[in-house]
Amino acid sequence: MLMFVIPTIWFSEKKRIGLHRLIEAAENSCVTAELVVDDELDYELVYVTGKVKTDQIVYDREFDLVVPKCLRIVRKVEMYQWENPNSSMMCLSDTKGWLHHHVDTS
Repeated sequence: MLMFVIPTIWFSEKKRIGLHRLIEAAENSCVTAELVVDDELDYELVYVTGKVKTDQIVYDREFDLVVPKCLRIVRKVEMYQWENPNSSMMCLSDTKGWLHHHVDTS
């Protein structure tokens, strides 16, 4: 079992170190900019603070929804259904709830 644990830990730590180095590089190269478009900052990581405003109109054709001055619409779908945590035959541990994924009860 030790043969599988050590490589797994090594790969996990290697991935975390790579992510840490990536975040450090991003922090070091990040440029703070004004709320004005600056062509000199093309292809640079830019940090901007301020109030976000837009005159765009976002459409959702499926629900025939029009939202003015909106950046985006995020749709979250949930179904009220039975869930069996043991995924075995029906038993007393079945529960009902709002779930974002389909539970196959066949």
